[in-house]
Amino acid sequence: EAIRLLSTSRRACFFDPASLGGGEVTQGRAAVAVRAGDLVLGFIWAAVQQPLSPPVEEWLLRAADVVAVHLQRLAAASDRDKRRTNLLASTALTGGQGAESALSDLGLAPGPNLVLAMDTQPPGGPESERPAGLLAERERLRASFGVHLTVTSRDAVVAEVAGTIIGVVPVPDQSGPDLVHRT
Repeated sequence: EAIRLLSTSRRACFFDPASLGGGEVTQGRAAVAVRAGDLVLGFIWAAVQQPLSPPVEEWLLRAADVVAVHLQRLAAASDRDKRRTNLLASTALTGGQGAESALSDLGLAPGPNLVLAMDTQPPGGPESERPAGLLAERERLRASFGVHLTVTSRDAVVAEVAGTIIGVVPVPDQSGPDLVHRT
């Protein structure tokens, strides 16, 4: 209920401890939505004893605007980095001229690298005809894949190439039998 109220309100909202479940919650909360236009990006919460005074509420609303600008800048930088990584990964995977440089720019050494691919293209028409939910699901898969791969190797790279999520993991230099077999 609190999230729904915050999502529809353009002002700060106050929630008394009882509305937050009571029990161990002894202070109220003031909160405001962080927005980019009509899109809610998140919320700022503060533990308070009483509803905010108008000047403090105005300060919190301005803080939400600053946070929104910061989040949009982070998202733009993240998108730019993803596009760069996708381009470099595509260049590295196709081989040929520029592949070694692309590997280096990705922080990967030329040599043995394990490439994992996850096809995320559902059957159907072109990308532009797919619902936004599928694109969001692909982004969640990419992020999860990245988290899991970086646990195994901090140098792992995750990119999307032609609708396929690609993970590249450096193979440690080891003497003895090959760890990776090509099939």
